[in-house]
Amino acid sequence: MSTKLPSSLLLMLALAAPAAVAAPAETADTTEAAGAPDAEGTTTLKFDADLHQSTDLTLPGTHGDRSINLTFPRSWKLTSDPVLNLSLSHSAALLPSRSHLTVLLNGQPVGSVTLDESNITSGTVAFALPRGLIQDYNTLRFAAVQHYTDDCEDPFDPTLWTRVSTQSSIEVSYDRKEVREGLEAWPYPIVDVLSIGAVTLTPVLSAPPSPDTARAAGQVALTLGRLASYHTLQVAPAVASLADAHTAALIVGTIDENPAVRDLLGSLSLGPTDGVIAVLPNPADPTLPVLIVSGGGAEGVAKAAQALTSQDRQPVLTGTVAVVRTAVAASPPPNTQNPRPAPRADSFPLSALGVKGQTVRGYYSEGIRIPLRLEGDTYIRPGGGSLNLRYGYSGQLSPTLSSMEVRLDGLSLRSVPLDQEGGLQDGEVTIRLPEDLLTPDSTVEVVFQLFPKEFDLCKRISDQHIWGTLYDSSTLDMPRDHVANMPDLGRLRFDGWPLHADDSEGAVIAAIPDAPNAEAWSAGLELSGLIGRYSMAADPKYKLELASATSMSENADAHFVVIADGSKNTLYDALAYDKALTSLEDGATRSLLGDDKTTLASSESNGTADTLEQILQPSNSQRSALVLHAGKEGGLTRLVNLLADSGKLRLTEGNLVVLGEDGSLRAVDTAKRERWGTLPIATEARIGVRQNWGLLGAAVLVGAISLALAVRMLARARKDA
Repeated sequence: MSTKLPSSLLLMLALAAPAAVAAPAETADTTEAAGAPDAEGTTTLKFDADLHQSTDLTLPGTHGDRSINLTFPRSWKLTSDPVLNLSLSHSAALLPSRSHLTVLLNGQPVGSVTLDESNITSGTVAFALPRGLIQDYNTLRFAAVQHYTDDCEDPFDPTLWTRVSTQSSIEVSYDRKEVREGLEAWPYPIVDVLSIGAVTLTPVLSAPPSPDTARAAGQVALTLGRLASYHTLQVAPAVASLADAHTAALIVGTIDENPAVRDLLGSLSLGPTDGVIAVLPNPADPTLPVLIVSGGGAEGVAKAAQALTSQDRQPVLTGTVAVVRTAVAASPPPNTQNPRPAPRADSFPLSALGVKGQTVRGYYSEGIRIPLRLEGDTYIRPGGGSLNLRYGYSGQLSPTLSSMEVRLDGLSLRSVPLDQEGGLQDGEVTIRLPEDLLTPDSTVEVVFQLFPKEFDLCKRISDQHIWGTLYDSSTLDMPRDHVANMPDLGRLRFDGWPLHADDSEGAVIAAIPDAPNAEAWSAGLELSGLIGRYSMAADPKYKLELASATSMSENADAHFVVIADGSKNTLYDALAYDKALTSLEDGATRSLLGDDKTTLASSESNGTADTLEQILQPSNSQRSALVLHAGKEGGLTRLVNLLADSGKLRLTEGNLVVLGEDGSLRAVDTAKRERWGTLPIATEARIGVRQNWGLLGAAVLVGAISLALAVRMLARARKDA
């Protein structure tokens, strides 16, 4: 079959017989059967771990209201109504006769509970969530009506509250559907945007991969990392047989490299330059998919990877098996993470951060958060930044009580009165963001304090007609330079900086052992997915390489990530031979510095430590080399997980971290730093003045005294003359 394609991707595809074209993708109605399911399951979805609720939901006032979002994986067929096990507590001052909590699913009530003495501190109640109400994306809403008296009451009284605990959960019984979707449903069933938790993949590796296979697999994993987005991509240790894969499986390589490909594709005939892409059910478990990116030779595998990972592949990839005759490299799917990192421009609208215009309503409206995700080498220029807010508000507000408060990392910067009565209720105000408070990961919060114009304690007044709106045309002015003293592991917390794989900051090459074992292979793929999730580049400059197939001298403009264990890794061995790395076996020195002097130094010896070390690239001191070295089994998995954990990365300092099996970190500082980037002369001068203010004051005083003495001496000389 031949198809005319967009210029960025040329493919000539043939469906391989006897593979059949898959049925059209199902709708997301999880109640519909997809054939005879082969696996049954039950699970408990916890509010904190699975539904991303980090704090309890507090419902204040006479009419408290909070909502959470909920999805169910597309591969599930619900066998009964999910059960919401609600854990709640509330104020002891509430009147049971007038206080209750109602749960609504997609706007439809599913149950209510009276707020009485039985559930003041640790109340539990179960509600069935009818399957007929469940959609692709669901909203679970909690609405509380609360009163402490039968007479007039203050709706803002602090005794009016109910709390829904993060220990609440949802019990789900389901059957897993058999895999029937073909490539037209891509990225499903490998990546399910409705899934809960991470997208998990198990590579199948029967023999050490070739350099070409490693590059193709890295390209596929980077794309899957982008498609998984906030779900994140987790790669289980590779297995030798599909029967050992308990998640979706990935096979990359030629037919000769992996016998499982021939077993699955049967008598399919491929030339050495032909590629093949397939999505098939796992013979050991038909409810689990297998993604095959293969070919008759290395060139064919590269073509298959290019076809699968190009963003305009959808019109031509159909059926369960597709043979790729011709493919041209093209850009991968765009990064969809939200909020988005700030553009490098000094001024930009909120829409550039993925922040949409938002309207909040009611007395207890939640704040509108504006995350600032700046580059890891950001240096805010003297004077700081500013936020030009464009906003609107209801004409029914009390001008003496209503306001808009702006906070930076929890600190209030300014409160703007909402006091325009009648006519258009629109406003614009510029808020200064002080340089000493701004960080590359600061959060601005806009909080509307809304009160109605006419308020009577003895009358029920709806608060839905009072509202405030923040427009996404509001702009941020963030003049900044790009300077960093490297190496510095702490900067990795800013979306893995500097591993962004774009032209402005350098390409990234991940080097795995010369003949990687199962753990090293999986670590390389998971790292590739992480780079895909972090990088905003339209065409990331990234490669996954065998260490024996690359060199730092020939890639001086690239950042390197070296993944090493006890097996041979050519790059790691070269760095160790040149003593570029810290040797814990020989006793690394850990120093405590004070007033630029070492006040305490100690050494440690631990030959089985898992370490994360950052050094300057030997061939270019303006590039870095990040070295992950596992001293024991499971170490590479722990180290890659550390790179994805911004919370733990905040605890890193210096250039070397020793990672304990329990997740504990020990920081070791062993490197001399070098500055990356430059600051304008005026900024350098201002910094110098600020850092040496005391000396400057003394110099001014000495100068004034000297000038006074000189004037007196000159006056005396004239008098004598």
